Amino acid sequence: MKIYKILFTFFGLIYISAFFMPTYDIAIFGTFSTLLGWETCIFSFRMLIDSFLKFETLHFTSGICAVVANGAVIFALICLIRKSKKIKLLRIVSLIGFTSTIWWLVHEMYDGEISNLLVGYYIWISSVGGVLFTTVAQVKYRLKANNVQSNFMIDSSGSNITSQISGNYI
Repeated sequence: MKIYKILFTFFGLIYISAFFMPTYDIAIFGTFSTLLGWETCIFSFRMLIDSFLKFETLHFTSGICAVVANGAVIFALICLIRKSKKIKLLRIVSLIGFTSTIWWLVHEMYDGEISNLLVGYYIWISSVGGVLFTTVAQVKYRLKANNVQSNFMIDSSGSNITSQISGNYI
């Protein structure tokens, strides 16, 4: 359990630091500029809002993937803080969140513009995977610890101790 907390803290710090690293090269009106992680996140939110207003599916897909991935990390953090026991929902959200981070990589490879993704993106994708994995592992461990109970019985002379373990094992 303690190792998952340490790993969660480690990946959480990496996740936060990825917002201050260069993540994406973009050309706006023929001028190339490098976006930091937080600028890429804001850019994705804007693409998502613009796609709702203009009904453009490509921008919707690009925007929703980044929003879902960051939303999955926030959901995982809330599950840890609230000590949630909804492991199936957490696994589904984590899987969808991590899959949406992979979308940018596949999209850029398909377009032949993989060089647009910078070091911050790769750090961000590994930290999202790490945060989501360690969150699921912590919740699973907590559920396992809560479901296993042991009852100790001591006979009247005090010389024999018997134990009985019951519960669900994961």
